[in-house]
Amino acid sequence: MKETLVKTLMTEDVTCLPPDAPLQLAVKKMVEQRYSCIVIIKNEIPFGIITERDIVNMLNHGAGETSLSLPVSEFMSSPILSLNENETLFDATVISRAEKIRHIPVVDNEENLVGLVTYSDLVDAHFHAVEIQSELLEQSFEARIEKLQQLNDELKALSMEDHLMEIGNRRAMEVDLGHTHYASTRYGHPYSLLLMDIDYFKQYNDNYGHRAGDNALKLVAESLKANIRGSDRLYRYGGEEIL
Repeated sequence: MKETLVKTLMTEDVTCLPPDAPLQLAVKKMVEQRYSCIVIIKNEIPFGIITERDIVNMLNHGAGETSLSLPVSEFMSSPILSLNENETLFDATVISRAEKIRHIPVVDNEENLVGLVTYSDLVDAHFHAVEIQSELLEQSFEARIEKLQQLNDELKALSMEDHLMEIGNRRAMEVDLGHTHYASTRYGHPYSLLLMDIDYFKQYNDNYGHRAGDNALKLVAESLKANIRGSDRLYRYGGEEIL
């Protein structure tokens, strides 16, 4: 089944400003249009983003009225990650979750801004898929069986987590790595990878059984999750291998 594309979820009506626009104008537009963010663009290419959270942080740090006359580039989050309009709902969900971001600009193949997808859009899309499944269950068996199978395939494809270890799965890892490497190349920011495995896991599994082996995997994952930084991500690379 063909996966849901970002361009079918995104909002095309995006409020944009140039980097030298005053912060006061950004705040005014956000209030008047009830938008939670404004995308900052240079030559139609996303350059930064300013959100309600940025405004709150500014006020929390004691910024006065004089700050409102400063350019938005002083307060925006930059660089930012963007999604291509032909990427999938799964891709968008992985990036939103991995990077802990709620607003993602959408670009075309020339990197020009064409829309914005939010965390709410992604949640709504997931719920819509579940609602369709529920509706199909109420229909006649003959009419629903093929559609249900197609929908179950899509819902399975949207799964990002390894259910045993409760960390990211291999497919989510590949999407995250692709975007991380792209951002590193584009903005010159380095990143690091650590690939590890559990020593003697096969012998342990053979000696104590698969249930004990599964429990060992869970314990290792719990220990790692308790000791990594907030910006780090864990994925099950395969078997007892973790990235």
